[in-house]
Amino acid sequence: MKNEFLINSIGGCGSKYLINQITIQSENENLINCHAHVASPLLIGSEKNKVVFVFGDLYLSLQSFFNRRSHITKLHGFTKNRVNSSGNKEWAKAHCKNIGGDCAPFDAGWELIDYLRNGHDLYRANRFYNSWLSPDKLKETHYDVLYIKYEGLGANFNNVANFLELEVNKPIEPFVERGSQKELFSLEEVSILEDIYGETQKKLESLPDTFTKTDILS
Repeated sequence: MKNEFLINSIGGCGSKYLINQITIQSENENLINCHAHVASPLLIGSEKNKVVFVFGDLYLSLQSFFNRRSHITKLHGFTKNRVNSSGNKEWAKAHCKNIGGDCAPFDAGWELIDYLRNGHDLYRANRFYNSWLSPDKLKETHYDVLYIKYEGLGANFNNVANFLELEVNKPIEPFVERGSQKELFSLEEVSILEDIYGETQKKLESLPDTFTKTDILS
């Protein structure tokens, strides 16, 4: 399988699961450069001709970022290093940089509530999603895009395989529900999440499980 595609996401929404299933089916262990967190469709290199954009509940993605300060499960690794491990205290801040956020004011010691109390979208998550759902930006791109929601990853893997022209000849690993849970948010966290990210969250919730760039442009 050629490395001319990209699995892209903001993180914390199952893109590692997806790239690992593609790796298993294709028997290509060199797909690490086919997984990324690119903040704008205009930043995709000319060598890529297809993008699978994975999205999901933004509040739970943010919770996941901070969970990884204390533990990292095998779901977060690539095929060769998928093991449960202790967390990385720098992970939440490092990921802010990785997705094009404003990481200078970000304190590596913050927990989720501390991040939210700063009052700003330092991850630039609103801009990330607005860019990838923008008809004006997408019409300038040279590649096809398949969008797939986290909750539909297991049921819609064959859609991804068809899009990538990938033969599915091996069992697909069971889709594991995310470890993040809405019940774990405090009332203060929910209030601030709604203030900073509520509009984007509602937009993501309204989207179907799978659709294409053509659907956005039509």
